[in-house]
Amino acid sequence: MRFAPLADWNNFYVIAGSSAGGLTGLTFVVIASNIRHNLGNYLPVREDWIWNVIMPGIGYGALLSMAILLWRHPDPSLYGVSAASMLLLFIGIHNAWDIAVWMTLRKHEGTAPEDADDEKNPRDD
Repeated sequence: MRFAPLADWNNFYVIAGSSAGGLTGLTFVVIASNIRHNLGNYLPVREDWIWNVIMPGIGYGALLSMAILLWRHPDPSLYGVSAASMLLLFIGIHNAWDIAVWMTLRKHEGTAPEDADDEKNPRDD
């Protein structure tokens, strides 16, 4: 009765999926932390390191550890999988909002009034 949540064969996919998701996510975090050479003059600030490297690393590490602990402690591990998934969801929402704001501000920087005066309208001639 101890393995009642795992009695169904379908739960194998929860374990395999959690493990694969955790390993894939940790691989992405390593790649993202080493991408500095493609940024040009931009130096990541502390917030970038926290939200793009540290927090996802914690979330994917938790997902991987919950997949490993699922055989010994099935009930708490399933709650851990859901907590790690919620953490990754909130991180994704934050990062999506951050990139949307960055793109909007960058677009407005390119259409500044002083730039608009430099370009002549061809119909003005």
